Amino acid sequence: MGDSPVWQLDVDGLEGWTPVRTDLPDEALRIDLGQRIPDQDESAIPLLATLASRARQSSDDSAPLVAMWVRYDDPSEIVPAAVASLRVAGVARDTTPDSFARGLAENWPVRSSIELGRLETASGPAHHLWAIVDVTAGAAFQVQRHDVVFWLRPEKQECLLLSTSTVDLARGADLGHELAQLSVGVRGY
Repeated sequence: MGDSPVWQLDVDGLEGWTPVRTDLPDEALRIDLGQRIPDQDESAIPLLATLASRARQSSDDSAPLVAMWVRYDDPSEIVPAAVASLRVAGVARDTTPDSFARGLAENWPVRSSIELGRLETASGPAHHLWAIVDVTAGAAFQVQRHDVVFWLRPEKQECLLLSTSTVDLARGADLGHELAQLSVGVRGY
């Protein structure tokens, strides 16, 4: 399939990064956006306004930019959980942190950060899973097969998933199992 517009972007602060590209399985990944992060919570606003703006210029307006930012409570869990997350999306088993670039521009203002939930790893610690999206807080979205980009910043205990592919909004849908697909992948590492 064709490259996502993100590959053509020249984004300040991302130069030198090595993104990992993959495809999600054919099965749709359903995610409940949950509660909005308060705008004053600066710790929950790591990036993305500039990237969203430039992606908008390169992509179809009907394809909202979607990103997930994972904040790890336990630094010892960052590598296994990040690799497990990639495996959920179909990346080869031997993917390692060396596949990722290291570093991220800081303090990019984002006003549409939304907490998706918390993931439990095999050893117990929970991870926050955030979505940074340009859709209404509290809505639900369904992601069909699409290209995905991951970045890892171990020194900040963060992992970023980014997609500029088409997202179908589905308000009011029953999404009781949406996070289970991700959490099973992490626990099963």
